[in-house]
Amino acid sequence: MKKLILILLLSAVVAATAGAGGTAFAAGLGFDFFNYRAGDNYLSTSVTLLQMLGDEIELNLGSEFGLTTEPQFFIPINAGLNFRFPVRDRFGFMLGLGLTPVFLREKSAGDSFRTRFYMGPYLKGGFQIQTHRYMSVFVELQQDLLIGAPDWINTATRIHGGIIFSLPDKDTASPE
Repeated sequence: MKKLILILLLSAVVAATAGAGGTAFAAGLGFDFFNYRAGDNYLSTSVTLLQMLGDEIELNLGSEFGLTTEPQFFIPINAGLNFRFPVRDRFGFMLGLGLTPVFLREKSAGDSFRTRFYMGPYLKGGFQIQTHRYMSVFVELQQDLLIGAPDWINTATRIHGGIIFSLPDKDTASPE
């Protein structure tokens, strides 16, 4: 039920901002370091929807899937705002903040698994370089402060890189 509510909420936000500006999708690969403990370092992939809300501000809705060899799964969902600071035509910095719910599925005693839920704010920074009219490469560093049992105060650092695919605007797309 919680997953259904979250999906409906994210869908409503995307629908409400669909006409606000340019839309882009990001795909990335990186590492998640949860609580900096051995065995809690995850190789992860990410998918993000970026919706421009103004000149230099964008809505960031994304999810990651982290995996270890244990097997353990780390699934954070980001919902926040990115503030963009272009330096030149093709290069810029970004500062983002928002909220991250996280689902952690880990192996417990024996062969059973347990799922833990954490949530808290995040702050991230990064840069991107435009390599094509509709494509950019990016690198981001994100710090999460996650609240949840058993330790209640948890941290996670995420380092990701990837590609951003921008969809052409109706006004700038070439006529067919």
